[in-house]
Order: sequence, then structure tokens, then C-alpha cells
Amino acid sequence: MYSIVSDRPGAPFRRFSRGVAGSLLVILLASAGLTRGEEGASTPAPDAPTAVQPATNVAKSPSDGSLPMAAELEAALQPGPPSTVEQLRLLQQQVRRVVARARPVTVSVEMNDSVGSGVIVSADGLVLTAGHVSVEPNREVMIRFPDGHRVKGRSLGVNHPIDSGLVQITDSPPASEDGKPGAWPFLPIAEVAPQPGDWTVALGQPNGFVDGRAPPVRLGRVLTVSDDLINTDATLVGGDSGGPLINLRGEVIAIHSKIGEQITSNYHVAVGAYRREWQRLMEGRMTGVPDGEDPDDWRPMAGLALRQTGDGLVVTQVFPRRAAAEAGVTPGDVLLEVAGKEPESLAAVDRLIRRQEAFSRVPLVVQRDGVKIELTLWLGRAPTDFPGASFTEDPR
Repeated sequence: MYSIVSDRPGAPFRRFSRGVAGSLLVILLASAGLTRGEEGASTPAPDAPTAVQPATNVAKSPSDGSLPMAAELEAALQPGPPSTVEQLRLLQQQVRRVVARARPVTVSVEMNDSVGSGVIVSADGLVLTAGHVSVEPNREVMIRFPDGHRVKGRSLGVNHPIDSGLVQITDSPPASEDGKPGAWPFLPIAEVAPQPGDWTVALGQPNGFVDGRAPPVRLGRVLTVSDDLINTDATLVGGDSGGPLINLRGEVIAIHSKIGEQITSNYHVAVGAYRREWQRLMEGRMTGVPDGEDPDDWRPMAGLALRQTGDGLVVTQVFPRRAAAEAGVTPGDVLLEVAGKEPESLAAVDRLIRRQEAFSRVPLVVQRDGVKIELTLWLGRAPTDFPGASFTEDPR
């Protein structure tokens, strides 16, 4: 049962007669395109939706880009759920405004054979998602919009203990009608944490992108709040991971993370956890490793081979699509500095790289044709079975 018919999270709603409450619930579900989130069940957006009514008697909006909300509705929701038919209608209208704004920016995040959800949160194309969706930094990503069109992206930072991830759309947004540079549509990130009992709207792409289906919507309420996690009764299913949990002002308050056996066991990473890790996420750093993975498979790797000669440490090979190749290192370069140090041997280079975190950025200085060139390595990872994963002394 949706918590829209509850007096408190998880408890049946008893203020209305069954007929009135049931009829209003049907109106809300039909108007917003809500689903229970069961596998395979969804309600696509109507072909000709009724125009969303503007809010009247508007309460002050807490942050730029957030939706206004009728003062009567805001006051009515303070002590609990709506208590009149008019208040329920106001809630219905507000949910429809949130859905109209949120659906176009709720996307699928696709990497190879895996797929999850995400939400665009900035005009330059930053996408919040779950850590177990993006997995690791510096991977090519495809972002699929609800209308089916896809753009390219790249994963940035990941925090696996928290399950937070960040992706950057790398394609340019469409130009505006006047020919000026365009901007990606987005939802703002909430500045104020939710409280137990607050109404929420959950979107995602359960079971992956389905052609012709708009991101299904679920309505629920916050049950518990901690520093990093929010628990709601907005039902999630597989594929929702990374999608947004949104308040009634159209602000992202959390990102879907995991589910339990109970219909009320829906857990979302609070945006406050993203804010605390924002610098590392933007820098493309990784904290922890995916569940069940061997940490030895996540050692830092530069992706090049060296030989020590009379001219110094000479690059003999650059592995395609690895850190050195992406940084612009070429065979024949003479390695002069790594992370501000001047290594004198292959073993010294090995030690300097091993002291770094996988996916950290390391300054590099090489000499090419007598000219010093400063580069930056965005280190990758070296699986234990990768040949030549570490620098070793040339046996010859």
C-alpha cells in the first residue's frame, strides 16, 4: 500500500472513509503516472497529458531552481498527511509538477552489459548515480534519455562504502534556438535534509531502459534518516539503482542504492553524503572497492613499460586506453619526474606509483626531443592477472 494513504509511515490511513480515500488515491496514481514498482509493471506517460496547474498562494522556495509549493499545502503537510479533499488535490498537482520536471532528466547509465539509472544535476551535465552502477572512475559511459537518444559520458569518482558515484556527460548539449551554446536540463540538489514523514517522489529505469516507457514514478514517504542513508516506502526494483529520490520542491534529496525483502526496505544515499565527498568525486578518485572484490585487483597502474639506458628511464611501450596513453606519453619519452620526485631506477618508479591511490592524478615530467613536457596521469588499476602490471627491473 502506498503511504499516501497512511497516517504515519507504514500505518493505514483512517481519516477518510474507504471510498473517498480510495478514489483520491486512484486520481493521484493515474495523474502522475505512478506504479507500484513491481517487476515489469509500469505506466507510461499519457499521450496528451493535462496541463500542469501553476501553484497559487506560493510559499517561499528554499533554493534556486526548486519548484514553488502552495502555502496551504506546505502548512497541511507539516503535522502529517493531507486531511481534506482539497489538500489531496493540491498534493496531486504538486506531484505532477515534480514529475514533469524530473522525468526528462532521469536517465539510464549504460556501461558494457550493465545498466542502472541516474539524474542530471547541473547544466554542464553532471549525473549522480550509485557507486555500484558506475563501478570505477574513467570509464566510457552511455547516457540514455527517456526519449531514447543517447550521449557519451565518462565516470568520475566513486565511493563504494557509501555507494555514491558521479558521471560527466562529455557530449555537448544541443544549441539553443538562438544559436547560443546550450545547457543540459537538470534538477537541483536539495540543501535541506528531509525529515521522517516527508513526501517523496522516486524515479528510475527499473529493469533497464524500455522503448516507449517514461521513467516509472513511485510516491512514498521518508521513514528514517541517517547521515548517509534515507529509508522510504517508495518501492524500488532492479535497475532503479542510481535514480533520484525527490522532494515536493523538485529537488534531489537522495540516490537509490539498495532494497531489502520488505516493501518498506528501500534505501537511498542522501545527497549530504555526496556533498561531503564532492571534491574526490569531481577529481575522479575511488574510495574502497566493489563488494566482493579483491583489493589486490585494484592497485594503481600507469600503463607503460620502461627500460633503463644510458639516456635514463626510456618509455618502450604505452598500453592503449591506459593512463599513460590518455595522458599523452609516447614511446621514446625519457621519464624525468613522477609525483614531484626524480626516480633513478625502475624500482624507484614502481615504488612511487604504488604509493598512489588507484584513479588518483599524478604529475609526470618527460623529455621528448630535448624538450621537457609536463603531463598528468589519471592512474588506472592493475588486476593481478594483467601481464607486466608493475614496473620491474629488466632481467637483461
